[in-house]
Amino acid sequence: MSDLVLNINLDESKKKNRLIMETYEGTIPNLKSKKYSGQLRNVNINAKYTFNNISDKDVQIIRAFLNDEFNVQITKYQYLIAPKNITGIADLEKIGCLFYKEKKTGMFQIEFVKYEEAPSKNMYSIEGLRVGGEKTALYLVKDDSKIEIKVKEIIPKAYINLGKKEFPLVLKFDYGNSIVDFFSEERQLESKGTYRDFGFENRIRKGIEASGWKLKRNEGFIFIGKNINKCIYGLIEKGVSVYTNSEKKVSMADFSNIKISYDLDWFSIKGRVLIDDDSVDISELIDFKKKRENWVEYNGQVIILPTALSSKKIEKDSGTGELHIDKKYIPSAIGVAYDLNKGSVHNLDRLIGYNEISINIDPHIQKILRAYQIIGVKWLLSLRKNGFGACLADDMGLGKTLQIIAFLSDESLNKTRNLIIVPKTLLLNWKREIRKFSPNTSMYLYHGRNRNIDDLANAKIVISTYQTILNDKALFENISFDNLIIDEAQYIKNSGGKTYNAIKSIKASMKIILTGTPIENNLAEFWGLMRLINPSIIEPYRSVSKDSTRLVDKIKRLTAPFLLRRMKKDVLKDLPAKQEQTILINMDEEQQRIYDKILKSIQYELLRKNDRFEMRSNSILLSGLLYLQEICCHPQLLPMEYSDGVTKSAKLDTLMELLKPLYLNGHKVVVFSRFTKMLALIEKSIILEHMNYYYLDGSTQNRMGVVDAFEKSDNGIFLISLKAGGTGLNLISADTAVIYDPWWNPSSEKQAEDRIYRIGQKRNVLIYKLIMEGTIEEKIQKLQAEKMSLCSEILDGHDVPLSMTAEIMEKLILE
Repeated sequence: MSDLVLNINLDESKKKNRLIMETYEGTIPNLKSKKYSGQLRNVNINAKYTFNNISDKDVQIIRAFLNDEFNVQITKYQYLIAPKNITGIADLEKIGCLFYKEKKTGMFQIEFVKYEEAPSKNMYSIEGLRVGGEKTALYLVKDDSKIEIKVKEIIPKAYINLGKKEFPLVLKFDYGNSIVDFFSEERQLESKGTYRDFGFENRIRKGIEASGWKLKRNEGFIFIGKNINKCIYGLIEKGVSVYTNSEKKVSMADFSNIKISYDLDWFSIKGRVLIDDDSVDISELIDFKKKRENWVEYNGQVIILPTALSSKKIEKDSGTGELHIDKKYIPSAIGVAYDLNKGSVHNLDRLIGYNEISINIDPHIQKILRAYQIIGVKWLLSLRKNGFGACLADDMGLGKTLQIIAFLSDESLNKTRNLIIVPKTLLLNWKREIRKFSPNTSMYLYHGRNRNIDDLANAKIVISTYQTILNDKALFENISFDNLIIDEAQYIKNSGGKTYNAIKSIKASMKIILTGTPIENNLAEFWGLMRLINPSIIEPYRSVSKDSTRLVDKIKRLTAPFLLRRMKKDVLKDLPAKQEQTILINMDEEQQRIYDKILKSIQYELLRKNDRFEMRSNSILLSGLLYLQEICCHPQLLPMEYSDGVTKSAKLDTLMELLKPLYLNGHKVVVFSRFTKMLALIEKSIILEHMNYYYLDGSTQNRMGVVDAFEKSDNGIFLISLKAGGTGLNLISADTAVIYDPWWNPSSEKQAEDRIYRIGQKRNVLIYKLIMEGTIEEKIQKLQAEKMSLCSEILDGHDVPLSMTAEIMEKLILE
């Protein structure tokens, strides 16, 4: 690493009639005479960051001095120092790298900066200044009568070819009497005494690159940004004058007065655009727009149009000349309003409002509907009337199934054909609910070996499963339905999956998705579900996600008309209290020994440098996480070669200590675990204690029979696998739930909790979460808190984490 040398070149200063300071790198000798000897290399201090003899803070001080607006960088290493700035030279001397150079005496390190005449009177007059040097002292005297302090006027000009895909940009600088191209090698301009300020020019160059252009060799500035409109406006805001390649000036226009309103069968776009001191009606301005171009020429200047106004959905009325968007393109209208001025659509409630909707549903159902459920039915009918799909995303336990049954019972839907697609585990639950609340409705379960596609025509409601629809995709593509209802829609959140595309291919006048967790992992999955129900008006995700800075807010606005979500705490004021308690457990010695041993082994594998022929995937991370979680539950969940014959689990012991008093005091308890092997171990312990218990996992045949038996029992403990029992069960006879092992996605845990905390629950509910202290489980619990941020901005203030990435998995294991 070299030393930084700042040198005041007195000979060059005399030639240019301005004080010249130069930047070099070399090795400063430790000589008593302070005279420099050795090689020097030019250095651009704005490019190099570290030096041997000074700190980074000192580098920043020197940069700030040299790049002052009154100074001029005439080469990469030479600066014209303005007379007004000479008082700052004393500060540079204190840093210890300042020299002066004169041909007849040599180059000396400056130890003293004195603002007075030199004793020898050997000083030179340059513009506004007298300067001289004697040994290690520099003498400076300002001649104020000759100083004219004036900020140099340099106008950066960018010429952009709007007709080419790459939007190539030519950069020039106007120095008053001279205009110079950025790539020109000229240093001194034709106008006498004017030097190019390379420092200023490079700062503008960096600003252009930050605004979306990339400087490519032999090509110049090529656009690589996302939104040319915003990038051009960004240049103008940075003080760059922008022109087209035909030298027409590009001006900024103010679109903040444009209003989007709903009128009868369309959205109107009205208002005046402000351009400098002039204004023009938005419809007139659009008249100047050429096909496929996002700019217009107006009064000799070019106006860049906001991207929203380039929407193909905007049409011009041939009679009135007004701009409008068809009412079916609600997201486009919302997007235009937001992109123009962050506004909203006026009178939108007149289109999607449900207050004026009248319902004529089965009287038996209407008697039992709560107020918020009636609103849900009206909302669904309103969207159906206007030809839109719907996402009913009420909190789990608020009766989404009942609202759908009520909706389908409305008199206006008497002669409709309706298909309900559900997970296999909920097939009989839907059949039971329809029989209970709407017994006169014709219904057919299209499932199993004896299913017959011809029988669909005889039923108002057809219920089938995801897998059956996938298997019979070709048959269902030829059938049209009035309403398609998709329950637990998070099951098909992957828009690239086969089941998603099988359901997408089904023709239906209205598509409705039901889910208590519309955002489980990320926005792309949520957007895919919203596009499933409104494919003609919801754009592909890649289109809406281009502007990532406002993505969450934009998605919230675009999907809001089609999404209804209420939370229990807001609509069920009479619901009893729910209390959560985390129980931290210490591992016993043997369990801890196995945990530490496997953790170290996994960490070693992750940190080990790959062999150059070795390919490693996330399988190490996944299996590592699984092993650590299994040890926390019980060492016997591990493969035999890892468990070391350990048969005890501190967590299982804690669970049994918790269950005994609850059971004896008449509490009915539901225990959830992700591991069926763990449920089997818990089952053995419960049998030894002679407790009444019930069991349900994915292999359980008579699912509803087991649930009914538990609900009718006076006491009991229900062991349920998280995957099999997380949805579709009503277990309100229980008042206590135990989450035996945590999962990184809290929505899965919440679904489990809501099996007992839902409509009909009369007693206070207690949720226990068992966490092994100082282990992967505690980290997972913290991860839940860190990641619960996305859903709150889109839905209702409740949070859901992002996807489990390799980075997150490594963090769990290594940190």
